[in-house]
Amino acid sequence: MLILRTSPVLQLACSLGVLIPSSPCGAQCTGRTLDAAAHPADGAFLENAGQWRPEVAFLRRFGALDVRGVQHGLALALHADAESAAHGLRITLENASDSARWIGVRTVETADTHWVVGPRARTVTPRAYERMVLSQVRPGVDLVVHDVDGDLEYDLVLAPEADLEQLTFRVEGATSLHLHDTGALRIDTPAGMLRQSAPRTFSLDEEGRRAAVASRCVLRGDGRFGFAVPDWDRERPIVVDPGLVFSTLYGGRSIDGDARVGHLRDGTAVIAGRTTSNDLPVTAGSIPYRNGDLFLARLSADGSTVLAATYFGGSGREYQPRMSVAGDDSVYLAGSTESIDLPTTAGGFQPAAAGGLDAFVARFDGATLNLTWSTYLGGSAGDTPHAVAATSSGVVIGGTTLSTDFPLTVGAFETSNAFQAAFVTHLDGSGTALLGSSYYGGGDARNGSVCLDVDAAPDGSLAFCGNAAASASTTPNRLPGSGGGSSQPGFVARFSADCSQLLYGTFYNAVFGGTSITGVEAAPDGALVVCGSSDPGLPTTTGAFDRSSGGGFVARIAPAGNALEFATFLAASRSRPSAITLLPDERVAVAAVGPITGTAGAFEPTANGFTLAAVLLVSRNGDDLHYATYLGGGAPTSGDSIDAMEDGSVLFGGSIFRTPFSAGGVFPTTPNAWRADDGNYESEAFISRLDLLPSGVTRYGTATSGCDGDPILGVDELPAIGASGFTLVAGRASPGLPGAVALTLTPLGSPFPLAGAALWVDPSTELLVDSVLARPDGTADYPLPIPNDPTLRGGRLFTQMLFLSPTNPAPCPPGGLSATTALEIVLQ
Repeated sequence: MLILRTSPVLQLACSLGVLIPSSPCGAQCTGRTLDAAAHPADGAFLENAGQWRPEVAFLRRFGALDVRGVQHGLALALHADAESAAHGLRITLENASDSARWIGVRTVETADTHWVVGPRARTVTPRAYERMVLSQVRPGVDLVVHDVDGDLEYDLVLAPEADLEQLTFRVEGATSLHLHDTGALRIDTPAGMLRQSAPRTFSLDEEGRRAAVASRCVLRGDGRFGFAVPDWDRERPIVVDPGLVFSTLYGGRSIDGDARVGHLRDGTAVIAGRTTSNDLPVTAGSIPYRNGDLFLARLSADGSTVLAATYFGGSGREYQPRMSVAGDDSVYLAGSTESIDLPTTAGGFQPAAAGGLDAFVARFDGATLNLTWSTYLGGSAGDTPHAVAATSSGVVIGGTTLSTDFPLTVGAFETSNAFQAAFVTHLDGSGTALLGSSYYGGGDARNGSVCLDVDAAPDGSLAFCGNAAASASTTPNRLPGSGGGSSQPGFVARFSADCSQLLYGTFYNAVFGGTSITGVEAAPDGALVVCGSSDPGLPTTTGAFDRSSGGGFVARIAPAGNALEFATFLAASRSRPSAITLLPDERVAVAAVGPITGTAGAFEPTANGFTLAAVLLVSRNGDDLHYATYLGGGAPTSGDSIDAMEDGSVLFGGSIFRTPFSAGGVFPTTPNAWRADDGNYESEAFISRLDLLPSGVTRYGTATSGCDGDPILGVDELPAIGASGFTLVAGRASPGLPGAVALTLTPLGSPFPLAGAALWVDPSTELLVDSVLARPDGTADYPLPIPNDPTLRGGRLFTQMLFLSPTNPAPCPPGGLSATTALEIVLQ
């Protein structure tokens, strides 16, 4: 299928059906697939590293179709059958610019090795990309090539000065072109027939919503075709499809949901949840379905394939799935269970159930999701884990218990439970022994404490948060003016790794009313970043972008626990954050249930019917909301989990629900999703990856690692004409060291080596090279104000940051230079 889209001013989509063989090809076929026997693997665009003819920039196979990026367009090789030679077909844009260049966007893993023949015979492993882009094939026109469900798709991306109706494509190698009454285009070839559907065209209104625009294909004679769009409003702002990297539902015939997400070092995604479906996929060595179990699945980096999957449960029901991925790619799963026959392992800390609703913890191999060990964790009454986090020496679990005999360690900070207590338990990596375990806030016989989230701090201490009994222990270094107003105020605390000392404990609560702290994340410097929801009156800080509304909030607490570094509401009186994560540039991403105030250019900036799940991105000092989007497409959804990826994107997980009143809502999934929204469910889990970049901003190229990993580059708002505060935002640079920002008019299709770093912007068309200094936390900002000049709309800029790094010790780069990925910025 070929789909044509114009994304900035409008989006025009035409699907071109797969090859339909009409007769044996035989001797009349004139094309050939490749110069040599090397064939591209399905699933990625491979660069030409010398294994193919010089005119080929990238190549990919789509079943019976080979697609090559060549000057001015695409060269296709169609295979009528396995025995016949391929037929060559070219689709090129007339009057294309000779300066147009192909570039790869979003690298993917590949192990394809190719043989290069000639005087310097050798093997090469070419880089592989998710898509290829022919930049500026005509002034203001880009050609973007990728796939939909394993079939070819190409997009036309137009700036305002480019006229879609003036673009003409020439087809070489076809015997004829025919236009059907429906507007579909048929391309006949000796190898068979290709059918391009009638175009579907969309424009965007002022709030970023798509609206249908009438359009049609037109024939222009001599093997040429184009498009007519009579109602095209050329004043509409340019939009590059905002950043849903992948999105898929995950579930079976019954009820699935409560999704928790994470990722392995290779970029593959892991999802955990609860299910009553017995038809989920499982892989070798997995645990079979029993009765209302939890599930784990590992998905490919594009969300299209289940690489590993298992159930976990016993003859009873399991609840409260919670998941954490360790640095060695082990996956920890925690939850609560009614089952007395969980698949526990020999030598586990607590091999048998203790009574009531017990907690459990299990460890899985990340690649295969085969069980490594599992153990119960609980006392004789009800025990419910609400959070789990990997530590350097094991795993920490936090939750709520009614048990007076919950497993504790000698010297635990708090050893009695009068009613309901929070618990924090540190289990070793083998699942055989407790490193520490304590109650918290269990001394009040009327009100209990609840631990809602945990994390491991850099110094080995255990951070946790939730709602505590008003009598819960705090320390003298608590936040000033906190507490009061509720019998169960919000709290934030830290235990030593053995749970024997309360390093600090503080209430953080509205003066009058209630506060619930639902998420905590430890920053590299030891500060704790928390989220939750509160009545008005919660202490906020000067400069916060919202100090008065109540509802959802984000706050950063100094390492000593005695001061707010920032605290802000989230500009929505009823939003309810559920989870939090820190990006490598120290910005704060929050999973929430709406309502929210969406930002311009976000994926889904306004609520659509029952849409509730949301993602928000807050600046590192709480003074601005950089990005906020709904995700749901009109179907009722909940956002339960969020996880920061290395490139600054996030994985977002939750549940989607079907009700008699929401049957029309369709959850947005990407074309190659493992499961699209067919409406055939009551409740389904979802996992989505969002790049958190507004319309008009796209990442490309690869980063050059520094001492602290891959530096990243993002932006703080839509690159709109007149955006005087538009700023580039970088992270994971070498702390306190200088760098440079490069701004050019042209990207590079392959990296230019510069002192060991990969430069992805063309220095021969530079507009600006300026200095930038990384802060002590490895972050950097560069203001890039956009003039209020409408003639600049549609202009394209390409930018990248480079930073000096120490030349040793490892893993510092030998050349002493690291670099971010590059950004393409289209002025809106």
